[in-house]
Amino acid sequence: MRDLVFINWRTGEPAKNSSYDTHLYKLCDEAGIEKFCMHALRHTYATRAIESGVQPKVLQKLLG
Repeated sequence: MRDLVFINWRTGEPAKNSSYDTHLYKLCDEAGIEKFCMHALRHTYATRAIESGVQPKVLQKLLG
């Protein structure tokens, strides 16, 4: 489990996406911006990486 990025700090198990989305939605509400999900951040990262010249194979490895 050491290679996981998001771990539930209470259980030590992999965190569920829904728990992070719920928190992100609250942050969006507080900031007064349109809600978006964590998966959208993944797509944004991939798009910006390609735009910045990251090679597709490198990005594929980074994204898992």
